Amino acid sequence: MRTGIVLMALGVVFLALAPDVPDAFFVCFLPVCMLLAWLNKALRPVALFACGFLWALLHAHYTDGIVAGLPRADEGRLRFDFNVSEARRDGRPVGLRGRLRLSWYQHAPLVQPGQQWQLAVRLKRPRGLVNPGGMDYERWLFRHGITATGYVLSTAGNRLTGADGPAGLDGLRHELAGAIGSRLAGHASGAIITALAVGARGAMSSEQWQTLRATGTSHLMAISGLHIGLVAGLAYLIVIRLWAAAGTPVLLLAAPQAAAAVAMLAGFVYAGLAGFALPTQRALVMLAVIMAAVILRRRVAPSTSLCLALAVVLVFDPFAVLSAGLWLSFGAVAAILLGMNGHIRGIRQARWRRLWWRWGRVQWLVAVGLLPVTIGWFLEYPLIAPAANLVAVPWAGFVLVPVALAAAALLLPFPAIGGALLEAARWAADVLWQFLDALAGVDLILRPYGAPPATAVAAACVGAVLLIAPRGFPGRILGVIWLLPLLSFPVPRPEHGDYWLTLLDVGQGLAAVVRTRSHVLIYDTGPRYGSGFDAGGDVIAPYLQHRGIGAVDMLIVSHRHNDHAGGVEGLLAAVPAAHTMTNVDTVPGQATACLAGTRWQWDGVDFSILHPYSRDAGDGNDGSCMLKVAAPGGRLVLPGDVEELGEADVVSREKQSLQAEVLVVAHHGGRSSTSEAFLEAVSPRIALLGVGYRNRYRFPHADVIRRLTDRGVEIFDTARHGAISLRFDGRVGILGPRLERVESRRIWRSRD
Repeated sequence: MRTGIVLMALGVVFLALAPDVPDAFFVCFLPVCMLLAWLNKALRPVALFACGFLWALLHAHYTDGIVAGLPRADEGRLRFDFNVSEARRDGRPVGLRGRLRLSWYQHAPLVQPGQQWQLAVRLKRPRGLVNPGGMDYERWLFRHGITATGYVLSTAGNRLTGADGPAGLDGLRHELAGAIGSRLAGHASGAIITALAVGARGAMSSEQWQTLRATGTSHLMAISGLHIGLVAGLAYLIVIRLWAAAGTPVLLLAAPQAAAAVAMLAGFVYAGLAGFALPTQRALVMLAVIMAAVILRRRVAPSTSLCLALAVVLVFDPFAVLSAGLWLSFGAVAAILLGMNGHIRGIRQARWRRLWWRWGRVQWLVAVGLLPVTIGWFLEYPLIAPAANLVAVPWAGFVLVPVALAAAALLLPFPAIGGALLEAARWAADVLWQFLDALAGVDLILRPYGAPPATAVAAACVGAVLLIAPRGFPGRILGVIWLLPLLSFPVPRPEHGDYWLTLLDVGQGLAAVVRTRSHVLIYDTGPRYGSGFDAGGDVIAPYLQHRGIGAVDMLIVSHRHNDHAGGVEGLLAAVPAAHTMTNVDTVPGQATACLAGTRWQWDGVDFSILHPYSRDAGDGNDGSCMLKVAAPGGRLVLPGDVEELGEADVVSREKQSLQAEVLVVAHHGGRSSTSEAFLEAVSPRIALLGVGYRNRYRFPHADVIRRLTDRGVEIFDTARHGAISLRFDGRVGILGPRLERVESRRIWRSRD
């Protein structure tokens, strides 16, 4: 049975990683082929694999209609999920169903869970930035059943049509979050207690998340397997003691069965406080499988229980395989079972009698067992995590979480008692945080040199299994050798005289990375928005980490506009830059003026500034710093946002120097740039555009596209293609482009 479940799970994973949904003709015949394979005993593994594949395929066409989460307010915006009951366009009904993720700008009212609203909205299909190493927002939307995103239009037609107060489970969570927030206003621990009590983590600061990441304790703030298991375990122990002590009830129902039923109820209630988010649903399934075996008086091996839980999770939510939480939670349990000889009885009768020694053994097993998955998914592993979790998990599980839950349960009906418990929870949270802050200062984080290849991760998984295997297992020490490829693998880089260009997808903005053999140049840093998005920290820095780049040799900021300079601080906070070149006064640190005539060479590649000729040009569009890169493999021009006046100035002075095979189109394809004279001087074969999907400026302008197509120029843009990469190779010329949205196609990703 366990082998069959694993094969079905592999079928689900295969579809989840497929570039597209299979052809309908193939799908129609798949059930018949699956049945024929099942009738042949030798082909039954293939049938099980196909069963998982087919079930995931059917689930891919299902639309979720459940409203989840709480409204979240940030700078100038209210963000919330909205379940559609009826939709109209120009007075006519449209077939829009499912959940929307909406933003309400400009004087947003107090939108509360459970309320019914009539709203005028502007929508677009789920869309996100696509970059190597970056967050896959489209996958996140797909996982959470969000069918469209958009914003509320400012109109008098927006009105509340139902009750004016919160309703339902999310309404209760909203009230509790508000009550906790008002009681603990001004205390940083208030955000922690709110996250633990009702699963609302929006109030947590970036500094708090950084502490959790540095200590490997981010899981403490997620109501998932750990907390639900601890709450259910406490309920089980309490009931089994009380039930046995009572005497008479044992005659009606055995203590273990009664305790298991109460434990399931406790887990269900706690998951409800978290809004039955996806991780809590997965944890509930695992809990239900274990407790059902107790209630039914079945002796089931822990490994079988784990496989059954996996099967049930994949039945209800096959695309859970797309989340790191599934792999980390099931992987942690599997590591513990393997390292403790695979039996709970083995844990109880282990030769180490001291509780803390056994608990330390568990931390070792989890740390080593999850090392390959953690590095493969997050590209880092905090080495201090086992020590942090050794103390933090029992403190949170047996002190902080029970007190916080008791406070949440009593805060609304009995404010005085609930308030006192809330103060106790605040003290417990402060103690925990002081401990984690001290450990975070150690800064022991293991980072590979770039994203490891899949083969290295697979080899490391073999090594982890060997290292955590029970004593007596042959070849355990060889696990260290199997781990080595995860931490030492060759990182691709250009040859001497060659260079690589990546135009990153930062939405409506520009950010480009130029790499030579041993140097890295960043040209512009994309935008920064009040919503918290910072292209420097959220796009460029993850890309550099993914490519194994730990420092920047030169940062050029072309001009002051937000879509080019907004991400500077976020980038520099994550990755240091040895030199900065700009005419923008607000860029932090010492900077060299960007003026025409400046030249340098790295690794056989020439760099030159073509514009402006003096700082009197200002730091607006026509004062943009224009860069040219030249090598035997090809030439590249990056003009920033220079407009026709600036282009004419460059053409009159540098006409012979402008010619290049690749042009990053100025001003994102705005009509006032990319004049005929400038195109004549550059004569590009390839044009790249950094533009946002359906941006409000409607860039690129049709006139610019016409001028480029009339010259036979190939056009690529980040809105359609995601990040765009070119390699300038001195032996064969220009290689590419590699279009990230095309190369990394998945079933959840938009095609247009």
